[in-house]
Amino acid sequence: MERRLLRAIINPASIATWVFGLSLVFTPGLVDWSMAWPWVKAAAVLGMTWFHHWLAKRRKDFMTGSNRITGSSTA
Repeated sequence: MERRLLRAIINPASIATWVFGLSLVFTPGLVDWSMAWPWVKAAAVLGMTWFHHWLAKRRKDFMTGSNRITGSSTA
């Protein structure tokens, strides 16, 4: 079910977000790059994309039995 959720909903939504976001960015005069919010938003999108791929990798590790990350703290 996790694979189905990832492939049928999350990946297409991520691709659509990138396509529509880049189309807005490349529309002349729509984004004022002298303000801070476009840069903060771009950093947030990059961070969420990285996190999405990291979680997909963790799911693959669970499926293959090669997971090395535990939920318990060692402190």
